Amino acid sequence: MFFRPKKLYKYLSADGAQQLFSSNNPAIWFRLSNRLNDIYDLRPIGSYADEFGALATFCLSESPSSAPMWAHYGSGGEGVILEFSLQSEFFAKIPPIKVRYRTKRPTVKNAREALITKNVEWAYEREWRSFVSLPQTHSHNHQFLPSEQAVSIPFPFEALTAVIHGYDSRVSTGKFLGMPEASHIEERVCRARAWDYGLNICTLDDMNHLLENRDAAVWGRKQKR
Repeated sequence: MFFRPKKLYKYLSADGAQQLFSSNNPAIWFRLSNRLNDIYDLRPIGSYADEFGALATFCLSESPSSAPMWAHYGSGGEGVILEFSLQSEFFAKIPPIKVRYRTKRPTVKNAREALITKNVEWAYEREWRSFVSLPQTHSHNHQFLPSEQAVSIPFPFEALTAVIHGYDSRVSTGKFLGMPEASHIEERVCRARAWDYGLNICTLDDMNHLLENRDAAVWGRKQKR
């Protein structure tokens, strides 16, 4: 059995984050399979092109400090991450499932395996995913957006615990975090470490990184002598 984390993270591009945070009716989107970025995703051997066309996927990651994820999904550090609690009511209803990474494609015989198996080359994503079905009729809670090939759901504020800015983020969160439903949400920032290739998640007022960068710079210059 897989370890179930308490938090999962959604990387957003700068444009996607700004669109979300400036909306009067913020929502999250579950994407259809034809908008996923892996050509083999939800296309097991033996399946038809639209075999899983009625399912929409919400993709999350175990890590908020993955440099490749920031590069590929967070506009190279200019976007943000949404930190979600799996103990929330929202994810209790649609619990995320951990993605497995394999060298061989699954077959259509095992539908569940097909939904959560990806090429091992995507393993750096450390992905979990939730699914919803396409709404059969117009619903206040679930709306199909044909132009986006996505199912839109009102933003689950109770599930969001933090907004984490990228290391080069210019995204404005004022309107979004100013909503009454967002009073419990923290705001943090991802910063590059001074001594190695890692990233740290810090509070906005944490100045330790400035001291670390200064010390590392002084030490590094001394090595040139």
